[in-house]
Amino acid sequence: KVIGGQLVNYEMMGSGSKNLLILHGWGGSLAEWRTVAESLSLRYKVWLLDFPGFGGSPRPVSDWGIYEYANFIRDFLREFKIKNPIVLGHSFGGRVAILLNAKQLVLVDIAGLEFKTLKAKIFGLASDYIRWVPQNIKNVFGSPDYKSAGNMRKIFVKVVNQDLSQEMSEIKCPTLIIWGEKDLVLPISQAKIIKNLIKGSVLRVVWGADHWPHLSKPNDFM
Repeated sequence: KVIGGQLVNYEMMGSGSKNLLILHGWGGSLAEWRTVAESLSLRYKVWLLDFPGFGGSPRPVSDWGIYEYANFIRDFLREFKIKNPIVLGHSFGGRVAILLNAKQLVLVDIAGLEFKTLKAKIFGLASDYIRWVPQNIKNVFGSPDYKSAGNMRKIFVKVVNQDLSQEMSEIKCPTLIIWGEKDLVLPISQAKIIKNLIKGSVLRVVWGADHWPHLSKPNDFM
């Protein structure tokens, strides 16, 4: 499907009356969320897509930042007449989800807080891109071409340097925060900060899970 001149790979499953949109993390794709989507499709109409530059969606022509990605998702929602979806965003996808004025949010190990120290900043820059996960799990993300930053490097730097603390504090909708207890990429201390920023939000911890709780502890995540 072409949205605003940008080719996008997407899937839809389920036939519920309520829409749920899943936004994957940096370096990921919709493929890693299919199992979750299949479970949720018993109750919702679930939409998955590959962000431009990942999976089956070509790189944007220009060097997008987080706001361009958010505008693209708004165009996607308009194109398919998806109204008031529940938006589930993981890591980088959570950054985008925060900007969408959703009616309900599910934020999974999301990025968006400023890293205070140089060491933390370097660690954060590498977060979703490096992926400390077993090879057999890595294989579900597709070809090695989009696992390395490559021609996405300028977009990568633009996106990860964006602090969204203010935007988080302005969220008014019901928000569920899910975090892997053993997340080495974005430690659970960040989940607590985000919970305090988003008034009325609920935090649920997936014990023993890493930065990808939907893959490392799928049953507990569900």
